[in-house]
Amino acid sequence: MQALSFEEQARIEGACQRLIYLAAARVDAGDYAAFCGLFTADGLLVRPDGSSLSGPDAILAAYRARPAHRMTRHVVSNTLFFDVSAQSCRATSLVTLWGCDSRTVCGPSGYPVEQPLILGEFDDSFHRDEAGWRIATRRARFLMHTPGKP
Repeated sequence: MQALSFEEQARIEGACQRLIYLAAARVDAGDYAAFCGLFTADGLLVRPDGSSLSGPDAILAAYRARPAHRMTRHVVSNTLFFDVSAQSCRATSLVTLWGCDSRTVCGPSGYPVEQPLILGEFDDSFHRDEAGWRIATRRARFLMHTPGKP
């Protein structure tokens, strides 16, 4: 296997970092179809509880089943890339998850947070095909949380 140039590796990491950010933004916006479009046709999403969703249709069905009033914001940071090649790579990212109920009154400081603040991690693998870079596997796990309602 031929080694990637610094520029090629940076381009690949940039494209995959964009997928990580887009995934968070699409889920937070409730645009679940666009979120699922970021996955490969056989994409796998493993949830923090260990359950697996295989393929964009299963992922879409699960996300559409979420309560419409559930509002989230995922703050993604500390992404590190591994095993970067021309066709695949892996990354881990820390994720701070904020959540609230959009039915509550939004005050001058925004909506009140009604769930524990959670620090989690995404372990992603990416694959490049004719459509470009896509998420092949995402394993999400919770690492820490503030005390509060589960």
